[in-house]
Amino acid sequence: MPHGHCYLWNPGLVMLHGLSDLMIALAYTSIPLTLLKFVRLRKDIPFNWMFLCFGLFIVACGSTHWMEIYTLWYPSYWAAGVLKAITAVASVLTAILLIRLLPKALQLPTLEQWRQANAALEARVEERTRELTLRNQELAHQVAERTRVEMALRESEALKSAVMAAALDGIVLMDQEGKIRDFNPAAELTFGYSRAEVLGRPLSEVLIPPSLRRQHEQGLANYGMTGVGRVLGRRVELTALHRDGSEFPAEVAVVRIRAEGGAMFTGYIRDISERRRAAEAEGLRRAKEAAEEANAELESFSYSVAHDLRAPLRAISGFSSELLADWGERLDESARKDLNRIVAAAGRMAELIDDLLLLSRVARSEVRRETVDLSEMARKIASHLHESAPERAVEWLVAEQLVADCDPQLMRALLENLLGNAWKFTSKQRSARIEFGQTVQSGVIVYFVGDNGAGFNMEYASNLFTPFRRLHSAEEFEGTGIGLATVERIIRRHGGKVWAESAENGGATFYFSLAPLEERGSAS
Repeated sequence: MPHGHCYLWNPGLVMLHGLSDLMIALAYTSIPLTLLKFVRLRKDIPFNWMFLCFGLFIVACGSTHWMEIYTLWYPSYWAAGVLKAITAVASVLTAILLIRLLPKALQLPTLEQWRQANAALEARVEERTRELTLRNQELAHQVAERTRVEMALRESEALKSAVMAAALDGIVLMDQEGKIRDFNPAAELTFGYSRAEVLGRPLSEVLIPPSLRRQHEQGLANYGMTGVGRVLGRRVELTALHRDGSEFPAEVAVVRIRAEGGAMFTGYIRDISERRRAAEAEGLRRAKEAAEEANAELESFSYSVAHDLRAPLRAISGFSSELLADWGERLDESARKDLNRIVAAAGRMAELIDDLLLLSRVARSEVRRETVDLSEMARKIASHLHESAPERAVEWLVAEQLVADCDPQLMRALLENLLGNAWKFTSKQRSARIEFGQTVQSGVIVYFVGDNGAGFNMEYASNLFTPFRRLHSAEEFEGTGIGLATVERIIRRHGGKVWAESAENGGATFYFSLAPLEERGSAS
């Protein structure tokens, strides 16, 4: 029988129970749905599974109220009993789980504890914030300092680059291992290398001549051990190496720079080739002035000698000759010999004065070069020599068509001396031979005068062209010792060279060359 019979189907009573059960059922249905949504949204809450158990328990309770409404009209009491049994099981399980969960739930912090923990956390956050603020300020200061240092470094690098680029001297930076670390444009011009070609390479194999590399490496090693460098802080003149392999003089100043990772060395290098050439030119100019002054003094002396000595010399020679002519027969043999010696000595003195005057004229006269037939000139000199001693048997070998660009008067004096010497030093030969010819040595035309006469020892060849230095005594061969000095002076005025080859009793050959016509300005 439906449950409504119990209420005698009283409309008011049925309505009261029905609406009450409906409202309870609806509430019991909505509460689990709310719990389910809460659990899904707050997965971080501990023991959230307990909310699911409560939801299941409430759903079971709500289902009994739905069944109460149903049984008002339909008597399904077995179904209602089964549903209540399920509700009872859910209720008992929920109660058991809640009892077991209670100790853990009681361990959860209270609201005051949460407030205290929150306050402590806020205090720690504030402290940490202050620490972070201080740290940020410190980092900002460090960043500002680093920025300032970087800007100063960039300014320093820019200044260094500007100095390196604008410097007139070559600047080379080298580390303590001897490797090049920088190379400015002036160094590129000085040595012929580009900066990229030398960076990282050992300085010794790039800029230092092979003969000085070992000395450089030893100096670098000695500095590494003692901290002392021979060239540090000083200006020294050294020999440097150009890229093309040529060596040149350089003025070098080296300073040490202390840097992280070891010492650095800055070398300031200046090519002083022009300075050396200027100094040499100045030396040559002074030497030329001194030579000109000496020549002037020699000229003055020569003329003084000629003027002061010729008159008494003529008197000595003249009176001695008159004595021999007027009183020779009355004098004994010893007196006549002495007078003859006086006359001969006076003659030699006159020759010496003439030779000195010739040497003086050679030194001061202007060289006027023109085309000269040396063969014809030599034949005329040979003819005059033969006329002076026609009894001598001399074979003359004069090459044809020997032509030179030279001063004719000076060349005549040269050939007279060389051919005259050959004539003199072959005087003791039964079959004398004198040759004048031409050859080519190293592409240069060389003239020579050779003979088969007495010759000389080559050990004394350095004295040949020195005035008054004779290799034979006056008793052997007469002469003043001025002739070959005059020859050397004439050749020098022509910008050429003169030398000799000989052997004792094996004849002698004198060679001489003349500077080409285009060099006559510098030669004269």
